[in-house]
Amino acid sequence: MDELPTRLRELPPELLTRVVEANREASAPGRHAIDGRVAVRLACDLVLAGVDTPHVVDLACQSPGEVSDETANALLRAALDDLGLPAVDWYRFEWALTRKVAGVALRGEVGPCEGMYDLWDRWDSTPDSTSVAGALLLCAEWERADEEERVVLRTRIRAFARATVELADQRLAEQDGR
Repeated sequence: MDELPTRLRELPPELLTRVVEANREASAPGRHAIDGRVAVRLACDLVLAGVDTPHVVDLACQSPGEVSDETANALLRAALDDLGLPAVDWYRFEWALTRKVAGVALRGEVGPCEGMYDLWDRWDSTPDSTSVAGALLLCAEWERADEEERVVLRTRIRAFARATVELADQRLAEQDGR
């Protein structure tokens, strides 16, 4: 989302961060991502901050110890819709985050293998992706390599990061219909 609704921009930064994070978690495919007590607490804090949409108030009125996660997540999704926050597009989110992690590795902002390990952590959740195992093998070589060999390995690792950025750009463009 490029622009936050006015109602959200007026929230204290810490509460806004919690709302955006709750939206990301509540949008996770195939599960009830937020503990019901956490959702109720967030709704209560929103009411205290002056947000009184029907679904926010409904969620805030739930008993934290008795509301089921399923009910709390359904009410939270409705409350987030009231606030103008659509569900996160997970395909786009995962590819954009993968692109960011690969870009950091490509620019050398982290060590070559640290970047690859970060990509490995992302890979399980990145849809429709190729294997990063080859890059991890390069990191195993890195650990045993002398400085001269590391120059070559650094180039190969950055080439993988560059290819990952290009793949992410391609997947995002395909989704945009470009």
